[in-house]
Amino acid sequence: MRLVGLDALRGVAAILVVGFHVWAIYDVWPVFNRAYIAVDFFFMLSGYVLARTYEGRMEPVKFAISRFRRLAPTMAIGAFIGFLAFASIGHTAPAIFLWSLIFIPTFVDGMPFVLNRPAWSIFFEYLANVAHAVVFARLNTLTLAAIAAVCAIILASQGTELDLMGARDKYFLLGFPRVALPYLMGIILWRTLGDKPRGPFALAVMLLVAGMAPDLPWFTDLVFVLVLSPLIIICGLGGQRGKMLGDLSFPLYAVHYPILQLAHWNGYHPAWGVAASLTTATAIARWSHIKIRFKDMLDRPRLGHT
Repeated sequence: MRLVGLDALRGVAAILVVGFHVWAIYDVWPVFNRAYIAVDFFFMLSGYVLARTYEGRMEPVKFAISRFRRLAPTMAIGAFIGFLAFASIGHTAPAIFLWSLIFIPTFVDGMPFVLNRPAWSIFFEYLANVAHAVVFARLNTLTLAAIAAVCAIILASQGTELDLMGARDKYFLLGFPRVALPYLMGIILWRTLGDKPRGPFALAVMLLVAGMAPDLPWFTDLVFVLVLSPLIIICGLGGQRGKMLGDLSFPLYAVHYPILQLAHWNGYHPAWGVAASLTTATAIARWSHIKIRFKDMLDRPRLGHT
């Protein structure tokens, strides 16, 4: 059974990330200048949902392949749009595009994935998924908590925002503790609390938005991860609507940055970039839905046949 409330929160977080990148690319909408920590919420949500769905029946190789097949096609669309964006200003990078298709960082201009910058987080999330199947699922909850504590200490010792950790070559290795901390907390949340709603859904939305208030000190990023994100998930379990937002969230995250970049480089207002991002993401989500329905129809046993 899908957790519709968490789907809705995933969609809200994706929209906040779009706002952050509008600020980063166009230098407008400064209210979104800390929305990068929505990515850390995504990591925790991933750990929670995958633990709930797959723990106890994870076969590492099959799980790794299934996750790659889930993530790669949509990310390939984002990389291709990024390729077109660079081509529009006279730069072509076919080799970089090919590496992007298999999640291999190239570190061009200091970016692990220059054609589609948010791909760094999908790279680390995929590694966390694989580690979940190979290692985390076999460790007890106390051990996971100890690893998470070490990651929190490493991140706190940097004395700076989480923003660049994992997203730039200089801070790339810090992406490992950055993803591990919320991801492991998501697993622990599932193991200890299950999926029974424990708070009002409206509070989850309020905490998610309020947690990204602009111009706060660096340590509030860790407060968001350690305190607010678990509360957001716990309260979000009570949501009854939001499947559409959930379906839209990953396609939107995967394609919005290169579309915004393409719009900016060619002189279009940010509203056009946002509209194009939403339209493209909706088309991808709709196509994915059609494919799933068609597959279900083919797999359904026909009447009169065994």
